[in-house]
Amino acid sequence: MVTNVTYGSPASAAGVMMGDVVTAVEGKSVVGKTHAEVVAELRAASSDGIPVTITVLRTDAPSPPKRTAGGSASI
Repeated sequence: MVTNVTYGSPASAAGVMMGDVVTAVEGKSVVGKTHAEVVAELRAASSDGIPVTITVLRTDAPSPPKRTAGGSASI
C-alpha cells in the first residue's frame, strides 16, 4: 500500500495516491511481495530515469488504473 506520495514527485504527477495498492510494476505482478520488495522493484525499474508503468488497486475505482511515473520512483 502506498503510504506516502511526495508532492512534485513523478508518482504525484502520475496521480498515485496514498492508499493505492501497487499490483504490478512494468506489467510484472508484485502481489504478495513486501513493501520493501515492491519499492526495490520500482527503484530498479526507474534506475535509468525512464518512466515506469505501475498498476494500482484503488478501492473507489471500478478497475485497476495504470499509472506512468517518469524519473525515479518515490512512493
